[in-house]
Amino acid sequence: AEGQNTVGQLTLSFFERMFESYYRYSSGQDRLLSLLDSEGEKFENTDTDWKNTGQTSVGGILDWTDDRLDPRMGLRLEMVRKTPLIDDDLVSKYHVDEINLSAYIPIGINTLALNYYKSDAIVYEKATTDRTEIASQLGIICDPSSAEYAQCVETLDANIDAIVARNEYGIATPLGGTQRLRSYPGSRFYAAHTVFWGAEARWNLNDVKDPFDFIVAKGVHTGFQLAAFAEQGAVADDEDELMDNLKSSYGIGFRVLLSGVIMRLDWATGDEGSQVQFFMNYSWGLFSVDSPG
Repeated sequence: AEGQNTVGQLTLSFFERMFESYYRYSSGQDRLLSLLDSEGEKFENTDTDWKNTGQTSVGGILDWTDDRLDPRMGLRLEMVRKTPLIDDDLVSKYHVDEINLSAYIPIGINTLALNYYKSDAIVYEKATTDRTEIASQLGIICDPSSAEYAQCVETLDANIDAIVARNEYGIATPLGGTQRLRSYPGSRFYAAHTVFWGAEARWNLNDVKDPFDFIVAKGVHTGFQLAAFAEQGAVADDEDELMDNLKSSYGIGFRVLLSGVIMRLDWATGDEGSQVQFFMNYSWGLFSVDSPG
């Protein structure tokens, strides 16, 4: 799949940014490039047209930390309701409620960071869950005379199952990628409910404030940092089954702390192999370039 997105935000800050409320609007387009069967073959007649996408978010942040960019002690709580803007009558309309709690415990000049995250989808206007209607919508026909007929039927059924589940339960924020469960690709796990917790030990190799002036950047360098982290998370359509689907991710990272931004390089490993993530700012956020909205 591919897409593009434009995001705007209105923020109100109080008490030196200890409390913030915001409204965020995103709008864009995306499309499916291809749909593959279990053998990697493309389905014919797949709908690859561009479709409009968008989302509104209304949220608030309570920040009792010592620093907004690089906190080393305190608590931060963020809550948000996201509403995907869906104009397709065959797709259910739903909200996604998120809560994100982080704690920062100082250990000398180093920090132990802890995070708990929960995301829940709430359907308020349900679309069809009829498999025949959904199959007609996909426009994919499996040819019984084809040698790949069995693989075609298997893949088609799996896609119909996913659409039925989405229309029945909605989709909470997925796991995988730069923010949570970093050993897995972006949006690797998704369902109606998501839960996550993680711990990260951050060692500050130095703690200085040196000005820098590179060709493409200028500011103040404030230090280098090493990190080791462990994460667990799960998704499920039935919230009672969340603890049955736990996935783990472990890794190490290196960070360069600059004025206004943190450059992060993480290596993580899990049940499906390892991933290297290069990104700006710390993980565990509710908004990032690879997951806007």
